[in-house]
Amino acid sequence: MLKKIIAALILGILGTAQQPINSQEFVCEFDQIEMSFIKTRQMNHDLFALHVIPKCGTHFIQRTLQLMTGQMTINRNLNLEKLTEAYNDNKILRTFQPYQPAFSLLLQRNEHKLISVIRDPRDALISHVFYMRNFPKDPNGDNTKRDFFTVGENFDTLSLDKQITSLIKGENGCMSYIDFYKERIGWALDPVNLAIKYEELLGTLGGGDDKIQKAKVKQIAKFIHLKLTSQELQYVLDNMYVDFGENEVSDGRVFERATTGNWHTFLTEKHKKSIKQKIGKEIIQLGYDKDNKW
Repeated sequence: MLKKIIAALILGILGTAQQPINSQEFVCEFDQIEMSFIKTRQMNHDLFALHVIPKCGTHFIQRTLQLMTGQMTINRNLNLEKLTEAYNDNKILRTFQPYQPAFSLLLQRNEHKLISVIRDPRDALISHVFYMRNFPKDPNGDNTKRDFFTVGENFDTLSLDKQITSLIKGENGCMSYIDFYKERIGWALDPVNLAIKYEELLGTLGGGDDKIQKAKVKQIAKFIHLKLTSQELQYVLDNMYVDFGENEVSDGRVFERATTGNWHTFLTEKHKKSIKQKIGKEIIQLGYDKDNKW
C-alpha cells in the first residue's frame, strides 16, 4: 500500500519536480497534495537534508553527521522521489543545488529541515583554485571538466594571479566560483534553516576552538531534536578527524591550504575589489566581515 501511495505521488509531481522549480504552477499543484511525506519508520531525530557548497567542508560535515546519526549521505537533487529514496535507505540527502524558494517549500511540506554549511567564500575560493590546479589530468580526455567545475583549455598555463582572477570573474573559459557560491548563499540566509560555519566546526585540531566546536555540534543536535548523552557527544568530538596521511585532503582533515584566513596570503587588491563587487554584501550578511574595508 505504501509503495502505491508513494508511486502515485511521484507520478503526480515528479515530472515537475525534476525541472527547475521556480513556477507558481508547481507551488499551486503541490499545495493540492493533502498527504505530505510518507513515514515508514520512526527516526530518533527530525528529518533533515544537508546543503554544502563545494570546497566548504563537505566531507567534514558528512563525517560529523554520520557520527551523530549513524547515517551516510547521498548526493541527490531535491524532489519528492529523491527525498523518499534517501529516507527509505536510511540516508541523509545532500544537495549542492542553487537556492530557490520553491526548493525550500518542498522540504518544509515534506517535513524536512535543512542544515546549510558555509565557509568564508574568500577561503573557499583559494581552496578551489588549488583544487583546480592539482586536479588529476587525463592525457586522453577533456581536462576542462574538473569535477563539478569547468576551466579553460589554457588554465594550467596561466599564472596563479591569472588563475585566481579567472575563477573570480569567470574569464578565460573558467566558470566563476564566486558566482557559483553566490547562487547558493540563500540556503544559509533562509531563517528556517540552520546555518553552520565550517570554521566553527574545526576545533583546535583544525586551527579552531574546541568550545565553539562543541557548542556547534550541540546546536546541530538541538536543531534536529537528536538526544546525545555526554558520552555520545564526546565520542563525536573525539572522532571528527580521520588521519589518512598528509596527502589525503578529501576525508575531512584540515591542511595548510584549508586553514582559516588563508585568502590574506593569495588575494591581491585587484582580486579583493572584484570579489567585493560580486559578493561583498553577502560576505557581511554571512558574518565574515563587518564592512567592505578588508
